[in-house]
Amino acid sequence: MTMPNRAAEFSVSTSTTLASRESYGYFCCILASIFYSVVYALLRLLTGYHVSPEWSIFMLNFIMTLVAMPFFLSLCFAGKIRFPGFACIALFLGGSLSSNFLGVRPILWAYEEIGLAVASPLLQSFQIIIATVLGMLLFRERLTLLKVGTICILIAAVTFLSMSKVSPARDAEAAADSVASLSEVSPAARAGVPGHAGDVSPEHSPGPAVVRNWGKGIFFTFVSGFGMALYVVLLHGALRLAAKHDADGKSDGNASVSPALPQPMVLVLMGLCTVCTFGVFILVTGGHQAFYHNIDPSGWWIILATGTATAVGFFFKADALRYITASKLSLVCVLQVLLLTLMGLTLFGEKANYYIWPGMILTVAGVAAASKTR
Repeated sequence: MTMPNRAAEFSVSTSTTLASRESYGYFCCILASIFYSVVYALLRLLTGYHVSPEWSIFMLNFIMTLVAMPFFLSLCFAGKIRFPGFACIALFLGGSLSSNFLGVRPILWAYEEIGLAVASPLLQSFQIIIATVLGMLLFRERLTLLKVGTICILIAAVTFLSMSKVSPARDAEAAADSVASLSEVSPAARAGVPGHAGDVSPEHSPGPAVVRNWGKGIFFTFVSGFGMALYVVLLHGALRLAAKHDADGKSDGNASVSPALPQPMVLVLMGLCTVCTFGVFILVTGGHQAFYHNIDPSGWWIILATGTATAVGFFFKADALRYITASKLSLVCVLQVLLLTLMGLTLFGEKANYYIWPGMILTVAGVAAASKTR
């Protein structure tokens, strides 16, 4: 075989491998969206148990850590764990803080200022755009015409889906009551899913009938979108850094080098980061008694199922970020909005208007187009 033929064969083999990896990452991202949608549906069932959003985040991450811990310990005892380095740990901690404090908290304030119908599409739009910009600046990701078109399609899809849940007539008194009492907001909308870009679920959160302050509302929504996008980018950076350490180890002639960040370790690290940060937050703001909630046994089963589903969803999301870009993940995760809308219709008896149909079509088209982006 001549040298040009060998080069051509190597090029085809490399491109095929990269395509298969990206397809696998895309598939993992879809699975993550499905499991996180299940998490939101389960969290909504906790509405009647009167638990705080901070406690919900704390418990879900605690359970996620417990689920992953046996696998993590088995790898440790087998000698298949390497310390990923302080840089990776710092990126994980930064991701946890940005998701839970920059991402979740500001969107609650935005709901009070501009309401659900405006904040929901704005949040998703800001997150997609900011994740794309950060990917370009930090990882030199390309901004192609296909990616721009996909972003526009998905922003339109989220807007239609959000409009499909808006009642044609709002009772001003009921809206005022919902704004005055955040305790009646679904934990899925208030707490979100710990550790995930785009996991604040605004679909079931009440909002004011009248916009109170456009400037504050848009600012808080922007900050929340930035926090969620930054989380995905930091997690992607940690996984890229770990992959580089693995490649350096193999290039030194050690083909059997253990991976620096196997999936159980990713779950444990992110879970512990969130448990520690929110544990301190709960202790400082509410004291040790804030950790205790008298919940019905059925509520504990829901919490256990939600924590397990969170672990599985985060497993697929972290695996997806090993093979696809942070901006592509943010695009595909818009699928959660559609899934949550369908769950609301089928499981919780919600009503939707005709805007749901263009929203569904555009979501499917946008997610399909996202699979072709780089």
